[in-house]
Amino acid sequence: MCVCVCFSEETLYECKCILMAYNDSSKQWLTCGSGPPYVSHVYILHNGVADSYRFVGFSEPDNEVCISHLYWMMH
Repeated sequence: MCVCVCFSEETLYECKCILMAYNDSSKQWLTCGSGPPYVSHVYILHNGVADSYRFVGFSEPDNEVCISHLYWMMH
């Protein structure tokens, strides 16, 4: 039996920022995406039922998902 718990997430934190990724070959931090650096809305969500956290980011102005990462607490 599969139970969907995707709607039981609570927003713990949200902020606006410019997302960057480290380029190991050039040893530099570079802005994510191919265009100019846009401000992104980043959310840290918590699912108390599954005891998991999700990091989600949307870029302006097109609301493109630029980060979506699930962190599952293992006990």
